[in-house]
Amino acid sequence: MTKAWKTLSGMNGKLHQAEEDACVTKEAIEKAQEEAAQSRDEAASAKQVVVKAREEATRYKDQAIELDKGKRQVETDLAAARGNYAGIKEELLKSEIARRTAEEAEKKAREDLKRELTRSRSHHS
Repeated sequence: MTKAWKTLSGMNGKLHQAEEDACVTKEAIEKAQEEAAQSRDEAASAKQVVVKAREEATRYKDQAIELDKGKRQVETDLAAARGNYAGIKEELLKSEIARRTAEEAEKKAREDLKRELTRSRSHHS
């Protein structure tokens, strides 16, 4: 019976060790499952960040396109304004030439009139 007792006692020790091993294994499995769930959550969060980044990149691209359209419109408007300015400048120059020509003609006409009056007075005197 002592031998049976020793065998039973040894089996109880192995059973106890097996239960401890099973408990440790169960804890390791639970921890692995928690880490897997956390990894899935992190992957989902990362996917959301990627989606948002793509949306933002698309928004920035659209804004860049609109800014480029605006830039081209400003360049067109600037070219038109430069053309208008050149036309106004040319008209101003022509107007200045016409004014000077008129002033010179008026001055010459006054001088001619003055000479004619002087000559006319000298003939009548």
